[in-house]
Amino acid sequence: MNTYAIPMKLRRAKANLDYASLASEFGQAQQNFNQNAQKLKNGREITAIDYETGGFIIILNTQKKLSSPSKALRVFSQALSELPAMKRYCDSENRLLCGNGQPALLAQEAPPDFTASPAEILKLVVDILLGENVDNNILRQKERKEAQKEIVEICRQFAALQAAN
Repeated sequence: MNTYAIPMKLRRAKANLDYASLASEFGQAQQNFNQNAQKLKNGREITAIDYETGGFIIILNTQKKLSSPSKALRVFSQALSELPAMKRYCDSENRLLCGNGQPALLAQEAPPDFTASPAEILKLVVDILLGENVDNNILRQKERKEAQKEIVEICRQFAALQAAN
């Protein structure tokens, strides 16, 4: 599990806005986000929202490490912008939230130890390269292509080492 702290603010909020006064609206959007995440089984959950002067911090747990954690909050932002009390904070393009600093990775779970026999590893490599047991999920397909590139690069390096000997 990866835990992120993502600082955000409302685009059209005054600098002295008491974000805690909007806790009910944030709570509704948090609940909506978590319900959608459960349906999609994407392993994301907003566990807390901390209110500060000039913004708020969303604590987000994810199964996978994210390259852009704030983009994972799109459903949260949409749910929040649909609430009548939040309409006044949307800009002319109906955008509500913007970043208020860099997201921070608070905790990262170490991947489980991978132990497999050479035969099992070879089977996994063949599955990755030939597309056996392929998942139709776009993210899985992208991960598979990245793994294919890494395997090909390792093979190139090994071939170069063998040629040098």
